[in-house]
Amino acid sequence: MIAHPTLAIYRDIDAHPGFYFNLSFSQSLPIYKLSNGDVTVDLGAGFGYYDITDQSQHYSAPHDGNVKVGLTIPVYKNVVVQPVMQSWFPLSGKAHHNDNIILGGNLINTNPAGHIDETFVYGVGMTLSF
Repeated sequence: MIAHPTLAIYRDIDAHPGFYFNLSFSQSLPIYKLSNGDVTVDLGAGFGYYDITDQSQHYSAPHDGNVKVGLTIPVYKNVVVQPVMQSWFPLSGKAHHNDNIILGGNLINTNPAGHIDETFVYGVGMTLSF
C-alpha cells in the first residue's frame, strides 16, 4: 500500500495569479538488509491541479501527473545512492493543449499554465548527511 500522502499548495502572485495544488503519495519498502542500513525500493505518485484566475486568462483543470520508482542504497555510514526513474504526463486535454494565437499584435499562449508532454527522466543522486 502506498502511504505518506502530501498536499502542497502554491500561490502565484506575479506571472499568472492563481493556485497550484499537488497531492502526492510515497512509500519505501525494504528489500535487502545491509550492515549499514536497508536497501529500499521507493515508489511515488503525484497529481496536480492548476487554477489560474488572471483577469486576461483563465485556466482551471487537472494539470499534471507523475509516477516514480527508485532505490535507496546505503553505501557508507552517512552516504546513500539513489537511482530513480520518473514519468510526467498531462492529466487533461487542457494541460496538453499548446496553441499560440496573435491577439492585439501580441503572441499569447492559450495555456497559461504551461504545456505538458509525456516526459521520462532517470538519474542517480547521492546524499551525504552529517
